[in-house]
Amino acid sequence: MVKVLTCESNREILQKSIPEAMYGMWEELEDSLGWADVVVIGPGIGKSCDALKCLEMVIYQSSKPLLIDADGLNLLSEHEDLVRVLATQDRQVILTPHVGELSRLTGIAVSQLKENLWQYAGDLAETIQGVVVAKDARSFVCASGQPVCMNISGNSGMATAGSGDVLAGIIAGLWGQYPHCDGESAFCAACAGMYLHGVAGDLAAQKKGKSALMAGDIAEAVTEIMKACTK
Repeated sequence: MVKVLTCESNREILQKSIPEAMYGMWEELEDSLGWADVVVIGPGIGKSCDALKCLEMVIYQSSKPLLIDADGLNLLSEHEDLVRVLATQDRQVILTPHVGELSRLTGIAVSQLKENLWQYAGDLAETIQGVVVAKDARSFVCASGQPVCMNISGNSGMATAGSGDVLAGIIAGLWGQYPHCDGESAFCAACAGMYLHGVAGDLAAQKKGKSALMAGDIAEAVTEIMKACTK
């Protein structure tokens, strides 16, 4: 079950495209944090003062497993105090930065990150004592005390707007189904989600072509793969 908290201007559009989800306003965030098993923040929130307040509330007022993506990561990069708070909390955290977002978080140039992406992602994972999914042509999942997981599924057509948001949703959906959202489940959900996302992108590319691939095509392909896995 998914609940989307957004501003009023987005609500009608989202309800038409995803009628299965529940919807609420940002002002309902505090109550919704108690309802959720896993919290995702970042996709589509922007970097306004209201967005920052939401991120601060999620970090300071909740101990639920937390996945931060997109503008949530950009806000983190501008407020290092929030990163330090995450590092001291007894909670499970997954960050899903692409190399540009990772560069802003770490202050390391993209060209340098690409030389040893897994190493720098691992350093950040140690800092926050959580999981970092570093997204690039070859993506890595890094976590303290775990082996580095490199994903080889996926294709260049997946470098399309919204693809990372789909990945965040897949990981959170898998993560929330674990009986206990602990550190091992966070790592496993991130690895499985990254692979599933890539395989879905490969299936979608077979049908639509890499140059025409859109994020919605990847999401639709996930259902086919999950169905095939249950046969």
